[in-house]
Amino acid sequence: MGTVGVGFSAGGWAWLKWLSHNTGTRLDKLVLVDPFGDLEGKYGDFSARAISPTIANRVGEIVIFYSSGDTNPAVDRTIEVIEGKLTVRKRDFPDYGHFMLESMGSPDFPELVDELLAR
Repeated sequence: MGTVGVGFSAGGWAWLKWLSHNTGTRLDKLVLVDPFGDLEGKYGDFSARAISPTIANRVGEIVIFYSSGDTNPAVDRTIEVIEGKLTVRKRDFPDYGHFMLESMGSPDFPELVDELLAR
């Protein structure tokens, strides 16, 4: 297996910003778990940098784990923005909410482990 990155919520957006700036970085896979970008600027300039479409040339596959049970419209909008710039594969986990312990019911996340080990 090669190099894999995982970002949860704002960490997913942070990965995209970092990869947009660090153009020499290559990953075999990037998994974004319910990515959140502060697109309205409620938290300062957190999401000020645009996503570079050149990420697609440097990342073998981008996978978005999301939950149709997460009712946060900011997450939905973030995913729309990502899909507008990059080709992604999406996986829905409707009962996982925002992938927090309370909504998942367990700290175990075998679906993520399986995704990270898949080639």
